[in-house]
Amino acid sequence: MKWPSGALCRSPAARPADRASVVLAASLLCSCTEDLPELEYVTEQAAIGSDFGVGPCAGELVWLDEHIAHIEQALDADSDDLIEIYLFDQLPVPGCNGFGCYSPSKGYIRTSWSAVDHEVVHAIVDRFASPPLFWSEGIATAFERRGTYRGNVSVLEALERSEAEDLPYNTAGHFVRWLIERHGYAKIRRVLTGEAVEAVYGTTIEQLAETYEREAPYAYPGRGACDAPFLPSDDGTDFFELAAVTCEAPTSARFDGGALSITRVVDLQVGHYEIEIQGGRGVRIVGCQDEQWAEEPVTTPFHGDIPNAVENGQAAVGVAFDADTTSTFELTQPGRFRLTIMTNEVEGETVAVELRAASPKP
Repeated sequence: MKWPSGALCRSPAARPADRASVVLAASLLCSCTEDLPELEYVTEQAAIGSDFGVGPCAGELVWLDEHIAHIEQALDADSDDLIEIYLFDQLPVPGCNGFGCYSPSKGYIRTSWSAVDHEVVHAIVDRFASPPLFWSEGIATAFERRGTYRGNVSVLEALERSEAEDLPYNTAGHFVRWLIERHGYAKIRRVLTGEAVEAVYGTTIEQLAETYEREAPYAYPGRGACDAPFLPSDDGTDFFELAAVTCEAPTSARFDGGALSITRVVDLQVGHYEIEIQGGRGVRIVGCQDEQWAEEPVTTPFHGDIPNAVENGQAAVGVAFDADTTSTFELTQPGRFRLTIMTNEVEGETVAVELRAASPKP
């Protein structure tokens, strides 16, 4: 989402030589506007301020840099300028009507962490184009971390919507993703710059929309849907890790579910399982949507006791298992699963996680 007003104090900042490095830069960067948090964190791609009282973890910052770099490369929109991002923990985000917004006139983003993947797309597209609402929000939604899925409004109807609050973002994003999957990034970039759809794709928007409605899959996965280390195992059926859940860990996150966490993945077959957790807050498990889904899942949860991330409009967060207990679950569909290992300790702690095959209960 874009918004027209705001204020910005720009200060010089050197881009770190190492893209994974994060430095405390309060002495270099400042926010002169009272309602913007101080810019404290500088990565290779962004300068970030947070009013959470704490900043993003190393894993989140590395992911953000990679996300921005991917969009820049895909849209041929590289820049030496840092994207300025102000994170807020209240909704609606101050100065916005929802989860986040980017100001073309001021050149910075106000956002919750959950919408930062969307808003940075607006900042990058603004370097070369000012597309109409459908295409602007469509390209931003197409790059969202969770992937895209079919909306319940047709493409042609969505194209007629002129207000952001009326736009079916799912339809716009999924249609743009479908165009990218079929025709690549170069052509959608031409559309964003204002070139006629018929000149770019050799057919009318009506014909494209008709083909999309007939052929597009239900859902596309997000990029790197389950990119994380595997939970260690010697035999592929019993898994164990004494996990250091800290903000410095490579897959660490602080704003995913409201707790400090790290991520692991595991491949599981149909059957019964036990999970035992010692320490921490618990573990959340969800099936990975790591490929296209032709149809919307009918069975819920798809994997038996565990949902797949594609469910609930690609918003399924999975099942949480409490710490200091042994819990059981059954899988009726095999797959790859994402484990989020959580702690309530701000400084982190070591959490023991054991996942093992179990016999069915009589």
